[in-house]
Amino acid sequence: MRAEAERHAWQRPEEATALARLPAYNLIAENLHRLSEDAAATEDAALLTLYHRDGATTNEPFAPERLGTEMHQLLRQLLDLRYAESHRITLAVFGENRRSLFELTRAYHAAALIAEMHIKMAYYSPDPPPELKEVNRTHGKRAPSAEAHPSASETLADDEQAQTRRMFGRQVMRREAADAVKFLAAAPDAVGIVCELAGPSAHAAYEGERGLHAFPEAKATQHLLVHTSDAHFAKYQPPPSLEQRGAISHGGIAHGGIAHGERRRTYQRTAGYVEDHALSVKREWESAKTDGAFSLAATLKFLIDAHVARAAEALIDE
Repeated sequence: MRAEAERHAWQRPEEATALARLPAYNLIAENLHRLSEDAAATEDAALLTLYHRDGATTNEPFAPERLGTEMHQLLRQLLDLRYAESHRITLAVFGENRRSLFELTRAYHAAALIAEMHIKMAYYSPDPPPELKEVNRTHGKRAPSAEAHPSASETLADDEQAQTRRMFGRQVMRREAADAVKFLAAAPDAVGIVCELAGPSAHAAYEGERGLHAFPEAKATQHLLVHTSDAHFAKYQPPPSLEQRGAISHGGIAHGGIAHGERRRTYQRTAGYVEDHALSVKREWESAKTDGAFSLAATLKFLIDAHVARAAEALIDE
């Protein structure tokens, strides 16, 4: 029997995955049925109270607040079942404006810490690693400043990932940031930052972040691309559409860039709010505060949770 199951899993992996999740679906279905009965009991109790009649049932009325909490938890569990690895996701932020790039990444990092998630981080830098700097010195070439790499504990990625690539018209190399806090504080020259976020419902929480994120400035709007992937951190590959300068542009080719979808969110630093286009809501952002990154993190945490709640509620209509 076990050999039969293994052969079926090898021949039809999609069916095998669905069958493996069947017990979880059945358990959620049973709990939803129980909640439906509890909701009916709550409604009966409310009607009895409305008409000033003594309770006719022996069961204690089910608290509406608890009903809503349990329903939300079940819908989140159902949403998690959509992903092969619901507990983790790789999220990358790309852009040619260093200030906006690090501002958004710091906020994601802080929001993930608030949610008690485990974080890995790497970045794409035009500066060569220490090994290549030594080669440059040996050949009499001027090496870039060591300040570009703030953490001595940074290491090269795997050979496959350490190869240089072209990004925004520059040759860049992926490097690991062993100390994410020091790296984000130093903000070295970088055009892309990759994060692996691991924790409960991480995939459902951050998948909706993908798309264009706009930071309007006095003279121009800076665009960042947030790219999400189920690829493992060490094997993540950035979109090939980022090779040329100006590759990220709202409106795509008509505005000098490549189409990367609709604008996901706009960060109005001067006006002090963030507009979430998917949710059609605006949320306050006190960017002028000394802890502006944490202010933005709290705003993002609220919007991310609201997006997940909407996605979970949409399962009811499916």
